[in-house]
Amino acid sequence: MARHYDMSLWLTAGMGGGAGGDWGQRIGSEYYVGALNSENIHILLHEIGHSFGLDDFYDWTPTGVGGFIMKAGSATQITEFDAWMLRDWWRHLKARYGY
Repeated sequence: MARHYDMSLWLTAGMGGGAGGDWGQRIGSEYYVGALNSENIHILLHEIGHSFGLDDFYDWTPTGVGGFIMKAGSATQITEFDAWMLRDWWRHLKARYGY
């Protein structure tokens, strides 16, 4: 059984922000090209977080946590909390599927 995971990212002309689904992630091509020289392309970081299984946090913020990349618009770079969420998600996958 294959144990790889493909991620897809589409650049879409005229799209503001980003979106995702079971087909991959999509962000505006103008935003992406305009941000290429930036240190952090925050919408790209947010959408790639979805590719790794992280959810949006629009209606709830964990106690004691400020902005983080998966709470859209609240951070422009990956935070310690984002890293913790990814490690926790991986811990659950590993326990469930034996990775």
